[in-house]
Amino acid sequence: MNIAYCIHRYAEWTMLMMGESVLSLLIVPLVEKDILVYLQIFYCGILSISILQYLHFRSQPRKF
Repeated sequence: MNIAYCIHRYAEWTMLMMGESVLSLLIVPLVEKDILVYLQIFYCGILSISILQYLHFRSQPRKF
């Protein structure tokens, strides 16, 4: 088993899932009067995804 290849593929899978979560934030139907609520939820979601991505990749083994 090629460990470097497995780590690379796992990282690609993680990035794909994080991209799907951003996409799910974008495809919500928008109502004009709720634009501020939508923007708050969107930016909090983007911040959460970014923090999760940082924590996930920070805990992964690195090849120096």
